[in-house]
Amino acid sequence: MFVCLIGCLFFHADISAQNMRPDLRELDSLKNIFQNEKDPVKKVRAIYPMLRHHRLNIDFVTADSLVKAGIAFAEKSGDKLALVYAYMNYYTSFRVPENIRLEMLAMTEKAIQLAQQGGYKNEEVLCLANLGAHYSNFRYDLNKSLEYFNKADLNDDAITDSVRSIYYYFRGAYYMAIQDPLNGYRTAINGLKYAEKAKSPELIRRSYRVLAVLYSRLNDQENASKWYEKEKESWEKSGDKKGIINVNYIIARSHRDWGNNDKAIEIYKTVIAEAEAINDVFNKRMALNDLCFLYVKSGKVAEAKAINDKYKILDENLRAGSRLGYYFGWGNFYYWFNKDSSKYYYDKAIAVADSTGGDPSTLISLFDFTGGFYREIGDPKKSIELLEKALALNKETGLLDKYTDIYDQLDTTYQVLGDYKKAYAARAQFKFYQDSLDKLSDKNALMRAEIATEEENLKKQKEAEQRAVARKHNIQYTAIVIGGLILMVAMLMISFFHTPKWVVRVLTFVSFIFLFEFLILVLDTKIHHWAHGAPLPILLIKILIACLLVPLHHWIDHKAQHFLHTRKIQVKAVRKETKPTV
Repeated sequence: MFVCLIGCLFFHADISAQNMRPDLRELDSLKNIFQNEKDPVKKVRAIYPMLRHHRLNIDFVTADSLVKAGIAFAEKSGDKLALVYAYMNYYTSFRVPENIRLEMLAMTEKAIQLAQQGGYKNEEVLCLANLGAHYSNFRYDLNKSLEYFNKADLNDDAITDSVRSIYYYFRGAYYMAIQDPLNGYRTAINGLKYAEKAKSPELIRRSYRVLAVLYSRLNDQENASKWYEKEKESWEKSGDKKGIINVNYIIARSHRDWGNNDKAIEIYKTVIAEAEAINDVFNKRMALNDLCFLYVKSGKVAEAKAINDKYKILDENLRAGSRLGYYFGWGNFYYWFNKDSSKYYYDKAIAVADSTGGDPSTLISLFDFTGGFYREIGDPKKSIELLEKALALNKETGLLDKYTDIYDQLDTTYQVLGDYKKAYAARAQFKFYQDSLDKLSDKNALMRAEIATEEENLKKQKEAEQRAVARKHNIQYTAIVIGGLILMVAMLMISFFHTPKWVVRVLTFVSFIFLFEFLILVLDTKIHHWAHGAPLPILLIKILIACLLVPLHHWIDHKAQHFLHTRKIQVKAVRKETKPTV
């Protein structure tokens, strides 16, 4: 039962929402585009990052109004592509209530139909990937998830590298859900490959995150930490403080999942302090949730209560539009010291779940945990009713750890009722799924070995590709050097022949331009390395080199022409002297 509480004490927002969020200056620019832009596509596309901003700040009223305004404008304009983006934006304003989820799905389906009609291949793939990930993440229907992913046609050359990367990023959610880490790894590597081709730091960081989470699921702390650190380095390079705080929050959560509670608490406190300093609502709220969770798990109810009294974090669920999250969170909070209050909130949460529904994983956690709670307070019949609901839902999702927990509780509850036959049957099912979990643990160990082999093969393949590219470049460099030598020799040879003066000028000019541009080509990679890719230092260094090379080129060009002209006069004189007289 306690395992169930660990998974559902507080509700977590989508971490991937940190992607594509604008800073305040960019937000002003986006608002200006939305208000004044005449092009309907540009106008509607400006909404997407603004939605991210308002969602992260738990401002769903503004987010919803933006979505509706975008749809109204797109419909009025009659532009199909604008409508596709307007309907796609609905996904970003998604909230917990079931009716909003169903509206979001309907809007995304409309976007797919319009994209197909207009031949907008990239937008069609994005919508299909979004829906596929949605059905995977919330475990609504894994078969439907795969169906959406398979509908996306990536063979079309019109699909950009960025869209391919996003597709593989979302498809990774499916492999996570079906517990197939090897294909999850391959998919994530594909996503990273296309992100690097697109030269998108945002998409590269997404791929790092997927790989880190995958290794974390396999309990491979070393490799998970490696990918988290790569993501953190990328955020630090960009100077994005919110990004750095967010990845630190994820690292803290990973330490929590690995059982390193002291380390996790230390990082959470740092995240909260840094998030408060820059008014980062999203990461602050998430870290406070998790810190309360850890305090409760450790039996430090007073510390958890102090945090909630100060920040009112449990009330945030109601503000975010989740009545189920609000009631369930308060029920779990009071569970530790006031069973009557706990029961009041659990009853409310169950009533909301029965009337509005919700995503299966949340409902399973609710019915599983409250089933154990009602047994503890002396109502085993209510307990059986709730546990059976959890079991029925879990048959759709197939979560092994939930099966073991539910059957373990059913065994205990049937014994309390004196129904030993059903208790024995539940115990048999518990052992079956416990064995399955043990086998999965062994399978994960095998998967870690397979992924390590796959990683080594990919490393060798990449090294081979790099060697092939290096050979190709070396051949080109050799050809350039040979071409330069031919020009220099030709420049010297013309002094022995009768050639017009303008030919000498052109040949010397071209020869030295060739030489100096070759020097810049050789230095270019080193310049980018010295400047760490920053455009301003690169520009300044190249200006300095140009200031040195341009006058040097003119001076050498002048000297060479003078030498060749003098040489030519000398050759003529020698020929005249040696010419036989008649």
